[in-house]
Amino acid sequence: MDDFVLNFKKAQTFIERLKERVETALNAKDEEIVQLRDELKRVDNELKRCRTENEALTKKIWQLEKRNQNE
Repeated sequence: MDDFVLNFKKAQTFIERLKERVETALNAKDEEIVQLRDELKRVDNELKRCRTENEALTKKIWQLEKRNQNE
């Protein structure tokens, strides 16, 4: 019976430590997910800025080409 109690306590301690490690890993993953979301937002905003700039430059090129054709 004493061996059973000892083994049970060892198993219980092992499970508690494992639970702590899993919680720590999940928290780290949560932080990583937040960082990745922030990076994604930053990249998305940069992409939107580049699209706007590209559209403006395309319009300017189109206007210059049209002007050259008229001259």
